[in-house]
Amino acid sequence: MNYSRLILFIFTPILLIIFIISYFYFLCPVFLWLSAFLIIFVPAFSSFDIASGVYIKTLCQGPTDSRRIAITFDDSPKEITPHILDILKEFDAQVTFFCIGKNITGREVMLKRMVDDGHIVGNHTYSHSNTFDFQNSGRMIEELKSTEDLIWQATGKRVHLFRPPFGVTNPPLKKAVKQMGYQTIGWGIRSLDTVIRDKHKILKRITRKLKPGKVVLLHEIHPDIEWILRELLTFARNQNYKIVTIDQLLAINAYSND
Repeated sequence: MNYSRLILFIFTPILLIIFIISYFYFLCPVFLWLSAFLIIFVPAFSSFDIASGVYIKTLCQGPTDSRRIAITFDDSPKEITPHILDILKEFDAQVTFFCIGKNITGREVMLKRMVDDGHIVGNHTYSHSNTFDFQNSGRMIEELKSTEDLIWQATGKRVHLFRPPFGVTNPPLKKAVKQMGYQTIGWGIRSLDTVIRDKHKILKRITRKLKPGKVVLLHEIHPDIEWILRELLTFARNQNYKIVTIDQLLAINAYSND
């Protein structure tokens, strides 16, 4: 059950009514402040919960009836990307890369190789700025179009898949995503590899949560990402998991021009 959505659409109106009654009739200051806090907190919390689906329908989980999982990388491409591609080729595994536009310039060959090797590429905005979510929908669309064009120029593919920076969603982004015709992709296992330094803790965090249909989030920025990826692929193979691209796992189109 999606509790964020349940609270937002059912309990928030009730709390709003309590707030109004408390404000005008001074029934209970506690209810007044509690309801005010929840009215503000619940929508804010939903913005940071990519799986909530409150603002944007986001796909985070595949079918559980077969031992298939998807590995995804955010913030690609990086200087280390060719090494990541080598490891994936060694294990005959295809993954999904969500690319930042500003990282593509000068690395177009890496994107071409991603596609040629059977991987999927998606849009992860142009700047991945900390202030991206404070922009209006028009500015968001400009970023998305810029990245989409760079990916098309490098690969000949028009992306259909999008992952929001930091997993944050809000009404302006909803409008932008709708206008671009994108499908938003989340995750089921967040490795926290941008926060946790210990490679063993990251691997354990992923493997103990790994189940059929899971979508794993990784970043190439971690200094031990090659070790983490190799160990994860080995674990998945030993546990008879098949690693597939996100479009295969979710039975959706990766590109709009295929």
